[in-house]
Amino acid sequence: MSFTSTHHSFVRRLALTSFLIAGLVLTGCEGAGAPLGEPDEMAVDMAVTGTWYAAGEGDDAAWLRIWAFNDHEYYVEWETQDDEDDTARMRVFSSDLDTYLFANMQCVNCDEDDRREWFFFQYELESPDVLLIRGIEDAHYSDAMAQMTRSRDVRQYVERHMGDPGFFSDDIMRMTRFIPEESTD
Repeated sequence: MSFTSTHHSFVRRLALTSFLIAGLVLTGCEGAGAPLGEPDEMAVDMAVTGTWYAAGEGDDAAWLRIWAFNDHEYYVEWETQDDEDDTARMRVFSSDLDTYLFANMQCVNCDEDDRREWFFFQYELESPDVLLIRGIEDAHYSDAMAQMTRSRDVRQYVERHMGDPGFFSDDIMRMTRFIPEESTD
């Protein structure tokens, strides 16, 4: 399913999504008690691996680096321009729900309690060099998914509510694949 464009400014999307990803994972916001499924349900998609970049106004920027960790999981680093020393490091694997692809994210460099929580982001490759990401609104974690300890329950909740207005964030992060310039030396 394709994302729809929003009327929000890119800078606002960058700031909000940067806050959403880094903030949820690094500041201890409550996540789901279980992932949407098991890692071995989907193979790694090499098309999403690599370095992705989103730039805003001034020095606002975000980097997303994705590596295949094994056949089914990714190792991901999320970094914003202003907090390089607070890089979020995450274990990630994909789940396919209906026509949506979701990244199941679990922080690996957080406090022990936060390492057990899961966060979900819908993603889509708009083209080989453009990755779109949007999150689930915080209330769905704190009001329901944080209390769920079985993947089956979390998955059913997301499937039941993903068509509801306000389930997904209105803010969509548009990331461009970073391709280093070749040296002319």
